[in-house]
Amino acid sequence: MRIVSEAQKRATAKYKKDKVDAVTFSFDKENSIPFQKAVEASGKSKASYVRDAIEEQLREDGFLSRSENT
Repeated sequence: MRIVSEAQKRATAKYKKDKVDAVTFSFDKENSIPFQKAVEASGKSKASYVRDAIEEQLREDGFLSRSENT
């Protein structure tokens, strides 16, 4: 287990407060299984899979430029 200093904890908390917007959502159970299969096939975490999918949709809809990366 990695020991994290109090200063690092404060810096992480400040970064999350200033730069991160957390979003929570739910799936119907019937969509949960295909989602899990897609995540596993991608080799990504659930969070990365969802972020990438949302960013791609935002690009397709014209809300992000093709070169913009968050």
